[in-house]
Amino acid sequence: MNFLLGGWMTKGKLFRALLLTLFLTFLLSLSSSSALGEAKVKYVFLFIGDGMGEGQRALAHAFYGKLVMNDLPVQGFITTQPLGGRITDSAASATALATGKKVLNGFLSVDSSDFSKLTTLAEVFKARGIGVGIVTNTPIDDATPAAFYSHQRSRLSYYEISLDMIRSGFDYFAGGSPLGNHERYRKRRPDILSLAKANGYRVVRDKVEAESLKAGAGKVMIFDQGAALYYEIDRPKDTLSLADLTRKAIELLYGPHGFFIMVEGGKIDWACHANDALTAIAEVKALDEAVEEALEFLRKHPEETLIVVTADHECGGMRVDLSGERFRLLKHQTMSYARFNRELSKGGDIVGLVKRAFGLNLTESEIKTLGDEVGSLALKLIRILNERAGINWGTRGHTDAPVPISAIGVGAQIFSGFYDNTEVPMRIIRIVGLTF
Repeated sequence: MNFLLGGWMTKGKLFRALLLTLFLTFLLSLSSSSALGEAKVKYVFLFIGDGMGEGQRALAHAFYGKLVMNDLPVQGFITTQPLGGRITDSAASATALATGKKVLNGFLSVDSSDFSKLTTLAEVFKARGIGVGIVTNTPIDDATPAAFYSHQRSRLSYYEISLDMIRSGFDYFAGGSPLGNHERYRKRRPDILSLAKANGYRVVRDKVEAESLKAGAGKVMIFDQGAALYYEIDRPKDTLSLADLTRKAIELLYGPHGFFIMVEGGKIDWACHANDALTAIAEVKALDEAVEEALEFLRKHPEETLIVVTADHECGGMRVDLSGERFRLLKHQTMSYARFNRELSKGGDIVGLVKRAFGLNLTESEIKTLGDEVGSLALKLIRILNERAGINWGTRGHTDAPVPISAIGVGAQIFSGFYDNTEVPMRIIRIVGLTF
């Protein structure tokens, strides 16, 4: 009898515990709903480091002493696989980050089965009268920025993508000039920038004019450095940086209706395809400085701002030995692989150029064993420097490695954990209190 009574008492305690758990869960859900649905988030930043995996962030943090993105209070990881495959390209991964949907590689915010348009995060904001800015240091119609405003079955349809950019009506575009305006893609069709002007955009091709822009300037496009911004390691100090373009976006878009700003550090990926470690982490630092601009804004508007920093995928399979100080050998590199190739094509003292570019003391005969073909020599020299610095690469392509995600601001706590990249826009939308 006592045994039975004890059993019933145990069941009673379990029942009460279950009720308490359910009650607490209910209260938590109310709190979460309040935080997400009523939190008046007006200003949203989404930073995407193209190709920026855990290794790139870790090496940049060690080399430069600090990355503000690594110090954000909320940290997690996201997976990046595309529809029907294991390794994504930037079009599919950016589409996932823009729409919350999986697509085949090469598709830009278009359903892979019925080819219908997928509504993007940026379009949701724009439809509600919120200012939208798209910033990159690669061509403005490249895959990652394009996924937020364009709907094309091929990421290579640059002219059509550029037309989508104009039709979007987004308030601010800045970065490299559209590839769609090159004759290879334009094919004697109307000039993209002329069409942009005809559709109400102020197209700025000069740094001084860009810096003079003030709130109320209307719809703006800033393309002052050709098809892409300089690699940060090569950038002349009198040219605009990714941080400069981000700061200008904030200045022009700030207002009572709020804004959504997507900033891509696209040349991290370019450098990682070349396995150029220092150039890659200099690009990570450039993106981090853009994040700092957003953090400065958040400090002034802490109750209304959300900042999310992530990547579309990892590139290169970077592996770094940070157990000692070998990685500091990278400090001897003074230029990117791309600039080295340009200097090499001019001819002259190759031995001196190799030393000046990478800090490598190689004889002319040693260099000849590597070959002096423009392009391949740079890659071989970078490999030598990287190996001495304890940096190894698994590939010159993308990988399926999960990538970090960091956040700060209103509702940022829901970005912790391990989840798929399609969840990122869904969680942003929840925090703002909108729907696709």
